[in-house]
Formats: sequence, C-alpha cells, structure tokens
Amino acid sequence: MLHNSCYRLDRVSVSQSAAQTFCRGKNGRLALVSSLDEMTVLRTHMYSQGIYTDRAWIDGSDEASEGVWRTGTGEVMPYTGFKPPEEPNGGRAENCIGLVSHGAFDITCDYNIWTPYAYCEY
Repeated sequence: MLHNSCYRLDRVSVSQSAAQTFCRGKNGRLALVSSLDEMTVLRTHMYSQGIYTDRAWIDGSDEASEGVWRTGTGEVMPYTGFKPPEEPNGGRAENCIGLVSHGAFDITCDYNIWTPYAYCEY
C-alpha cells in the first residue's frame, strides 16, 4: 500500500486498453504512477517476483499529442518515470507506458509478447 492505494500485478497478455478494461472489471484501474516513490515500490515488487525483462502496463499515453503524456482520463501525467535521453524514444510508433523492473519505457499500445502483465491500482 502506498498513498492509500493497493496494487496487484496480474498476468494478462493483452493491449493497454484491454488491460485498463481488465482492471476496471476488478473495480480498479491501471496503476497511475505519480512519483518516484511509487515507481520504486512497483519496480521493486516486479523484481522480487522474478520479473526482470517482461513489462507491465501502467496508465499513460501520448497517443493524442506526441510528447504530452496523459492518463486514461485525459489528465496530464504528474510523473512518467522515463529516463531521458534513452526513453521515451519510440516517436509515433510507441505511445503507451510499460514498466520493467529497471524503469519505464514507451512501447506500442497493442498486445506484444514483452508485456504480459498489468498493474492494477485499487
């Protein structure tokens, strides 16, 4: 628990929008990472579960306007966790955020084999 939120990491090999639907179906939402502390908690948890290279969906996209990261509800994100200049680096091809045990990456919003998890926040 952090900032009155609980998190659950679920294995769901789907797109980011389907992961958001999955979390809503469990009365939650995709995790919105709003601080370095929160990012550290989620990354450490992934690492402790032996998840080193696979990604987990979290809330955030710059699909509407390149470089302006917004939540699923349209608000500008307070924190992305990217490590410039390495990330974000995908331009118009990579518009969603995937979390790995060592950082956040911009990735394609579609299903891909490297993103088999979703972090839901309750």
